[in-house]
Amino acid sequence: IVVANDAVHSALMALGDVDREALLLSVWDGLSTEAISIVLGTTPNAVAARVSRAKTRFNELVAQ
Repeated sequence: IVVANDAVHSALMALGDVDREALLLSVWDGLSTEAISIVLGTTPNAVAARVSRAKTRFNELVAQ
C-alpha cells in the first residue's frame, strides 16, 4: 500500500499487525465483518471490536 500522507502512514504502522489488517480489510477493501472474520479466523464480534478499536487508535494517532 502506498500512502502519500506521512501522518496516515505512521498511524497505520503504529497499529498492531492484526489491528492494521482488520482496519484495512474493512476500510480499504470494503469487506464485511463476516468476511473479515473468515480471513482472520475469528468471530464477527471479535472483528467488530478490533476494527472499532483500530479506528479509534488510528484517529488518535493521525491527530497527534
